[in-house]
Amino acid sequence: MNFLKFSPRTKMQTLILGILALWGGYSLIPANKEVLEKQFVLAAGESEEVCLTVYSDQELKLNFKASKPVYYDIHTHHEDEVTYHRYENSTARSKSEINPNKKDYFCAQWKNKGHGEIKLVYRLEAVSYTHLRAHETREDRVCR
Repeated sequence: MNFLKFSPRTKMQTLILGILALWGGYSLIPANKEVLEKQFVLAAGESEEVCLTVYSDQELKLNFKASKPVYYDIHTHHEDEVTYHRYENSTARSKSEINPNKKDYFCAQWKNKGHGEIKLVYRLEAVSYTHLRAHETREDRVCR
């Protein structure tokens, strides 16, 4: 009975957290979601890369919008090898989703191959499947 060795304050905090978790007002498990958002300007010939760890129970989502068409890709690095999962040569906006089968470090990269500046806004996120399931509607579900 090691529980009896805790201070009365610790016992009370544990009891309150337990009641809140059962009641649904508090989650003892942190949300499994990471989001990167940024707005930037790409000068002619420049590139920008952002990377994010995505676990096997997550989905990688990338949304971006640019003022002019850009080259973009989503890739992973494994030692000297680069694997491309998505790429487009000339697009001003995109919505991409990737479901990895294992933990990996995904990178999104944009390149300005033109002559002028390009303004770009993106949102890159890794969302757990349980989080997605909680927000989908009956019409969205594959398994009913």
